[in-house]
Amino acid sequence: MPRPIHRGTLAGGLLFGVGWALSGSCPSIAAVQLGEGQLGGLFTIAGIFAGNYLYSIVHERWFRWSTHSCAED
Repeated sequence: MPRPIHRGTLAGGLLFGVGWALSGSCPSIAAVQLGEGQLGGLFTIAGIFAGNYLYSIVHERWFRWSTHSCAED
């Protein structure tokens, strides 16, 4: 049985994909890169944290939809 799509799914998926495309790596690969001493991994991980921080600010100011999962309560 299909569930309704959460309001933030499309925007979140788009931003997530753009982040992967710009950094050229997923979060786990960024951790490996950082462990190997590659500077790119540091920038990717910094971007992950910056994106999470900015999301909280943008969500609080403009969106304010529920951040709970799509599952019914």
